[in-house]
Formats: sequence, C-alpha cells, structure tokens
Amino acid sequence: MTLPYFQVDTRNEHLKTLTRRHSSLWSDFQDKLILSWIYHDHGLEGVVLQPHELMDALNQRPVTDNSSQMLYQDIVNLSTAIAYMREFTQGKKKDDRITRSFVQSLFQRLSENVRGVPDNNGLRKEDGRYGAYYHKCCPFEEVEGELRKLMTYYNQTDVENLHPLVHAARFHFQFMKLMPYGRFSGKIVRLLTNLLLLRHDYPPSIIHTVERARYYEALAQDDETQLLHLLSESMQSTVESGLQFLEQGIAERRRKREARKARQQKKEAVKKAKPAASTSASSSTTRSSKSKGRKQAAKKGGARSTKTRTTTSRRKASTSA
Repeated sequence: MTLPYFQVDTRNEHLKTLTRRHSSLWSDFQDKLILSWIYHDHGLEGVVLQPHELMDALNQRPVTDNSSQMLYQDIVNLSTAIAYMREFTQGKKKDDRITRSFVQSLFQRLSENVRGVPDNNGLRKEDGRYGAYYHKCCPFEEVEGELRKLMTYYNQTDVENLHPLVHAARFHFQFMKLMPYGRFSGKIVRLLTNLLLLRHDYPPSIIHTVERARYYEALAQDDETQLLHLLSESMQSTVESGLQFLEQGIAERRRKREARKARQQKKEAVKKAKPAASTSASSSTTRSSKSKGRKQAAKKGGARSTKTRTTTSRRKASTSA
C-alpha cells in the first residue's frame, strides 16, 4: 500500500473483507459490474447502447435487421472475452506470464463472426486513423517487434515495488501507442489492464462513457500520468459502488431476518395464548354450569316449599271446617 493510493487501497481492503463474508452478494454485484463494463466500453468506442439492446443481445433474442445483428454480435463477443479473461485469472499467480497467444485469443473472441476483420492475425497493416482514436501511433512496420518487446516488459517488470495501478496505466498507455490491431486494440488493452488489476485483488477499473473525451486526451499525452489519474478515479468509483451495493444488501438481509424473527415470536405468543384461553373458557363454562345448577336447585326447592305451604293451608282449612 503506497501513500498516493492509500484511500483506494484502504477502501478496497474493506471491500475484500465484505466479499469474503458475503460471497453471494458479491457475485450479484459482479453480474451488474459486467453489464456496466460492456455498456461503458462500447461508449468509449463511440457506440451508445440502449438497455434493451444490451439485455436482448446477452439473452440471445433473435433480431432481423443487419445493423442489430452486428451490434448484438459485438456485445456477445465482448461478454465472452470478459469471461475468458476472468477465467484466465483464476488460480494464477500475480507474476504469471501473459503470452502473445493469450492476447491473440482475446482478439479472436472479439472478432468472432464480425464482418470486415482480416483472416490473418489482425495486426494492422497500414497507418492512419484507427476507429475513434486520433493519437499518434508507431508505424505499422514496427508493430510486431514492438508488441513483442512490450509483452516482455509486461512479464518481467517487478511489481513488488510498483503499485498495480501504475503498472496497469503504463502498460495501457504503451499498448495504445502501438495500436497493434486494426480493430479492437482499445477493447483488448482494457481487458488486459483489468486482468492485471484482478490479479492483485482489485475490481475492474471501468472508465465511464462520460470520461470518453478525457480518455482520448490522456492517450494523446507524452506519458501515462493523466491516464493513471483516470484509472485511479475509475477504480475508486468501482470500489465505492461495490461497498454501497454490499452494505445495502447486508442491511436488507438484516431487515428480513428481523422481520422473520418478529413473525416467529408472534406465532409462538399466539400458540402460548391458546391453552390459557382454552383453560379460562373451560373454567368459565364450569362456573356457569354450577351457577345454573344452583339456580335450578333453588327453583325446585322454592317450588316444593310453595307446594308444602299450600298443602298445610288446605289441612288447616279442613280442620277448621
């Protein structure tokens, strides 16, 4: 942990603690994070996705027009590449090599069933404008050799004394100065950048669409300083979003547990109240029966007394006569 990144590192440590305790919530957040990644990555390339387009593509809903088919294929391909990259990080050591063949595999996944992509290895064969990018890049004749050098640097750099964000920003910047592929260079380098961060237990640094102009400006600079600031802020945003999602989920789970506990206590109270009510009702019935019996007995006694008095009166009357 270094001083310039103390805040993001501290917050990320807190995030990691929560993810270990609440893995299912973290899995839910990661699903949302991938959707955000796909949306904003397309935005950086100048393609604004509608929510229904994103979901329809990932759910493989059929479309008829060619433009939608091409867009949906791009979405699916990026989703596939992200999954491949994340799988590649599982069980890997922080200093494991990233091979040229792995980078080529990312290109192949991004170009799957996409029209206008050359059948060769995809390395650019000309100079000029590359998609939405305007910054100066090395001549195409130097691309293959320079890419080999960059991969060597990537794999041999001692990251023990270099913060992962610095390493990621530096690699990102140099890769884009090469612009090795005629298409998908931006998507590939953002995948590789986040691969490095994931290996060091950081979440992905997702540059949002609103930062598109700032991103292009950073790539046009003489060094990676501005890009590093942008990646750091994007990382901070991801970490804070993750913490907010987990904390809200934890609070909601606590609320549900307390509600279930309250309902259970209420049921138990009702069960306890039923025998008492039954005993009370039985006692009341017994008292009522006894009272009724006494009244009936008193009534019968009164009737016998009246009858006796009547008989006595008749006898007296007869004796007098």
